[in-house]
Amino acid sequence: MPNKQGNTAGNLNNMGLVSMQDGWIYFLGVYRQREDGSDFTVINDDGAGPKFYVNAVGNWLYYQDPAAGGYIHKIQADKDFENPNSGWTKAVSINNVLSKNITVVGDWIFYINQSDGNKIYKILADGTGNQKLSNDASDFINIVDDYIYYANLDDSSRSAVGRVYKIRTDGSGRQKISEDDGCNLNVVDGWIYYGNASKGHTLWRMKPDGGGNQLLVSGLQGGSWNVVGDMVYGRIADDQSLSKLELTSDRSWKLNDETTGLVNIVGDWIYYINGQVPPAPICKMRTDGTEKKILMM
Repeated sequence: MPNKQGNTAGNLNNMGLVSMQDGWIYFLGVYRQREDGSDFTVINDDGAGPKFYVNAVGNWLYYQDPAAGGYIHKIQADKDFENPNSGWTKAVSINNVLSKNITVVGDWIFYINQSDGNKIYKILADGTGNQKLSNDASDFINIVDDYIYYANLDDSSRSAVGRVYKIRTDGSGRQKISEDDGCNLNVVDGWIYYGNASKGHTLWRMKPDGGGNQLLVSGLQGGSWNVVGDMVYGRIADDQSLSKLELTSDRSWKLNDETTGLVNIVGDWIYYINGQVPPAPICKMRTDGTEKKILMM
């Protein structure tokens, strides 16, 4: 079944290296393949390198192209440029501003406009209807049940984090949820999971109204948090390695011994970079830590 939302917030807050739809994994806005690695297809031949904030919705793939101004682009997701019978077409630009945290929900694309001081915007998938939704400098947006959850960077004395807020997807109803400085927000199954910068970048969760706030997983410090079901994956602070932590207990498993960043999860696979930011090598492994492969240097 085609996605209604193009990727998870956990992936998109880690730059959206991969997205999955109908058993296909879309990788860096350039390739797609089955979960088992078969049917590898090149869907984008612009030669401009990897794309980020990848969203697969219906027949389209949406992404940020850093080689083209950081604008939002789209290309047909089910075409093969090497096969002239597939009807392949070139990517088209949807906007002309530096954009990040791109999240496609139905016909709308929500994004942070870095050209306008990191304000939250939305635009229709055909490039019309562009509108600003908030005057807050923002990061780590999540779109859930007609609300946008985000870290308000203007409401913090720390760098790159902010107190947790929400607004409606039409820009109304702005509300502060927490006095904690948060980052790496994941709104999953009625909880807001976040890295709590006010308390040593430990993992916490709270209800969407701010109630029930609690520390998780024995207070481990880390980042790049990505919550999937009752597991959370993240970079642990002491040695920057990748670990898997069980939210219903204090159990944890170390998955590698490398400096790890941009943790993305699709199906039974973890995609990540061996470093903090691109252009570090991009790798994948199974969620149990096996079958590690380097995909791109």
